[in-house]
Amino acid sequence: MKVALVVCLTLAVARGAAAEQRSIPSFRRDVMAVLSHSGCNMGTCHGNARGKGGLKLSLRGDDPEGDYATLTRELASRRVNVSEPDASLLLLKPTMQVAHQGGQRWNVDSFEYSILRRWIAAGLPDDPTNAISVRSLSVEPRDVLLSGDQQTV
Repeated sequence: MKVALVVCLTLAVARGAAAEQRSIPSFRRDVMAVLSHSGCNMGTCHGNARGKGGLKLSLRGDDPEGDYATLTRELASRRVNVSEPDASLLLLKPTMQVAHQGGQRWNVDSFEYSILRRWIAAGLPDDPTNAISVRSLSVEPRDVLLSGDQQTV
């Protein structure tokens, strides 16, 4: 009976650790997607050749490695606060808890805020070098001809 209980507890802890690991957002897949979807790395905002408000990101997220270094290391890492994630400028500015020239991008209870907060609280992990990535994209059918209200493939 004790052996079965120990095995069940061990499995529960292992499953909990695996679920916690999955809940940590990927920088390239999740964090970069939030920044792009919110317009942060567009030419009219921080993707501008000079950036805005002291933050310069790559245009449309073209350089995730550079953006990772910018967010986590520039300005003595003041944009992110691992020990107190809610005090991070990366969360305070787009929620207008601190003045933000770009206006409010999302709310504190939003999915976007949650992704960035969980990433910061997890210690700003970068994606492993062997992370799954898109190598190519193809669209089928390659040629489509539209004529009036008819479509020919």
